Amino acid sequence: MVKNEQGQVALVYYQPTPRVVTIPAKPKPVNYAFTVKHAVSLAWVDEKDVAKILAIMNYCCGGQSKTAFHYASESALKVHETGSY
Repeated sequence: MVKNEQGQVALVYYQPTPRVVTIPAKPKPVNYAFTVKHAVSLAWVDEKDVAKILAIMNYCCGGQSKTAFHYASESALKVHETGSY
């Protein structure tokens, strides 16, 4: 698990496309924007919301499901930030 200085966790969306995930919260919902750089769709997520995002499933051909998000590896973070491994 990769964390930044603010204690947020790096998560990756399985497709290299932008995606916004909204977590219901009070007093207002929290949005996490997965941005694409160098074919890696990544966002920094508050630790309290990680389990909710990891639980999001994606359904594809044949009705099969798989997780849409996963923890970012050190190499995925480096590619996202610099474009190289």
